[in-house]
Amino acid sequence: MPAQNSGNGNDDKRKPIDERIERPADQTIVMNSKNSTLGLFSLIMGIVSLLTLSCCGPLSIILAITAVITGIIARTENQEYATIGIILGALGLMLPVLLTLFITGFAFFTPLFGRFF
Repeated sequence: MPAQNSGNGNDDKRKPIDERIERPADQTIVMNSKNSTLGLFSLIMGIVSLLTLSCCGPLSIILAITAVITGIIARTENQEYATIGIILGALGLMLPVLLTLFITGFAFFTPLFGRFF
């Protein structure tokens, strides 16, 4: 003959997990969630600024400035990805300047030293 449920805790398997956890009535659950939205935004802007460097120079510089500013703000709040966003934003600012100097220098010195090239 099958055993009847005698209320010895077998019904707990069917309850959601929140109901199975026994807590005092005055205890509250505090979730430690670190909001890193601004740091993640800085990281994304830094990556996009490097990707748009070859096709959209001015847009790349604007995105890089945005990455650096939001990265600095996020770093003051100890958010994740802020440092990486600052580094990528700085690269996104330096690479167009270096490429411009290289191209300008090459164009300037080619007529002078054209016979050697």
